Amino acid sequence: MIDEGKYCIDVLNQIKAAKAALVRVESNVLKKHVESCVKESFKNKKALDSKVEELLKLINKWKIIKTTISKLSIKRKNKKN
Repeated sequence: MIDEGKYCIDVLNQIKAAKAALVRVESNVLKKHVESCVKESFKNKKALDSKVEELLKLINKWKIIKTTISKLSIKRKNKKN
């Protein structure tokens, strides 16, 4: 779209739509993972421990990404002021 010279707001709207779609897909994949893989691991303590550790790492990774984005946002605001 950018190469085609599309209006910036139209490009931004498309980016927002794509991001929203990815969030929905991400949510569905996580839901299915918990309903199947994690639920199945309750039959075996070692497997359950592994799945819990896996989920905790994922949550921590998301927190780090969210924190980094917040810090970058704050830095940009400070530069403008």
